[in-house]
Amino acid sequence: MTSTKRPFQWVGETRTLLLCLILIGSCTTPNPGSNDEPVQTTVTDTDTDTDTETAAYPDTDTDTDTTSTNGYYSSLYPDIWTPEFTDAEGRFLHDFSYAGYRSGESGLPNIAGPVFDVTAYGALFDDLTDATAAIQSAIDAAEVAGGVVLFPTGTYRIDGTLRVEASDVVLRGEGPDSKLHFTKTIGMSDTAHLTFSGVRATGAEALAVTDLVSRGFDVEVADASVFSAGDEVEIGWEITPEFVAEHGMTGVWGPFNDAWVTFWRRTVVDVDLLSTPQRITLDAPHRYAGLVRDGVSIIAGSGQLTEVGIEDLSVTNAQDTAGANANDRNHVIDLIQIRDGWVTRVESFHHLGEGGGHLQSGGLRVLQARGVTGSDSSFENAQNRGGGGNGYLVEVSQVTDVLIERVRAENGRHNLIQNWGFGATGVVWKDCFSSGSTAYNEPLVWLGVPAYSEFHHSLATANLIEGGVWNDGFKAEDRGLYSSGAGASATESVFWNVGGSGLISTDQFGWGYVIGASSALTVRTNPIIGPIDGPPEDWVETVPAGQVLTPASLYEDQLARRLAP
Repeated sequence: MTSTKRPFQWVGETRTLLLCLILIGSCTTPNPGSNDEPVQTTVTDTDTDTDTETAAYPDTDTDTDTTSTNGYYSSLYPDIWTPEFTDAEGRFLHDFSYAGYRSGESGLPNIAGPVFDVTAYGALFDDLTDATAAIQSAIDAAEVAGGVVLFPTGTYRIDGTLRVEASDVVLRGEGPDSKLHFTKTIGMSDTAHLTFSGVRATGAEALAVTDLVSRGFDVEVADASVFSAGDEVEIGWEITPEFVAEHGMTGVWGPFNDAWVTFWRRTVVDVDLLSTPQRITLDAPHRYAGLVRDGVSIIAGSGQLTEVGIEDLSVTNAQDTAGANANDRNHVIDLIQIRDGWVTRVESFHHLGEGGGHLQSGGLRVLQARGVTGSDSSFENAQNRGGGGNGYLVEVSQVTDVLIERVRAENGRHNLIQNWGFGATGVVWKDCFSSGSTAYNEPLVWLGVPAYSEFHHSLATANLIEGGVWNDGFKAEDRGLYSSGAGASATESVFWNVGGSGLISTDQFGWGYVIGASSALTVRTNPIIGPIDGPPEDWVETVPAGQVLTPASLYEDQLARRLAP
């Protein structure tokens, strides 16, 4: 499902963005809810790790791998922190360490084979001959028992689309000179040129008989006998009028009202049939309080692809400007209904697209997935950056525990974005680089105005943005009626040790957090749009002069604590 704008809505958004440019210098004010004023101190990068810096993926992290003698610990993350830690005012930081492939408990795999070389199936790499059928034949062969679909160095012209619909299939090139050149422009709205897709199937369901406790692991039900350890499940509830009103979104939220939606995906680790009520224990914590009032339930879910990936190649689908503008919400790569997958060392490139374009509209989209890692990749230069969902370079939607790490995104509309609907939770954007986000809106199509990476729609819960360089910025705001009633777009999400020269604008429902932002960033907790949801004003915590935020990476420190013997 994709977002559509209300008639003439974009004109208002353009005016708002222009007004923001005028007023941005006066938007940063002391935060009465913080323990300091939002005047940040530069965090010195004393990185001593072994990350490899390349032209495509510059070293954007701010890791400090050894604790500094002048380390500063957040009051919400002391050295004695545990996932249950809560301050006297009820503020706390979620455990974000479950993000990424296999919940961060192992690195990305190096699949040896079997190998299905696309040239053995007739694919030429002369950039003249359509290789769609040959490549799809190699994919189909790999789907039988799993394996690697190999693209030797060269440029492959693909006039159709490609699909992977089985687990254990990896598409691999030999580096950036293995190039996939997608040419199709007709009928490409709301689809991708390369799609990995499972098919969601649901089974047994049990209503919770007690409210879910945020950060808890249990679901209490009347009868748990239909579930077993190892089951993949979804946790969700209905977007009831009471839930909407509780969040101040009456008359704002609309597209998902009165429907049951998935808020997060989990695996059952234990079923206790002797307790009263019976108890189902999950492998990762709840990200929000789910209420019996709203029909919170646990449902068996299956059909996701597992152990799939794309690595070590380059992609483009850019063409003439008219072709790019003829479609909305087009992506070059879609990962849909995936559990434990990856995209790594993939970059977009300029080939034939007008104006130096790499992509017609979007780059990578991850939808309704869990445990996906996107790393060491680069997506740039969207041709279509107009309204209606275009120019989203790396997009996550209705996902659980996705890790976007060391990804470079430049010159899109919203470079790195959560989009559309409830259920984006546990997402970590780590050490990313974002610059050049620009929106082009009717009727002022000639006038580009600054845009941002952001939470775009409907209460993304418990996500982390840490480190990296944000030269345009990142927003976690109450977006009001924009994007079909996006409203309060985020809650309980954290900006940690972020760098760059752009804008961090946060107005989350309940508590949101900005901890240790660079002094070069503008931090704003009173956006021009809203606030609809009212207090509390988001928490801003600064690092005292001469000290360094410790740990530099919240994600890595939490992961180390969780995996410690």
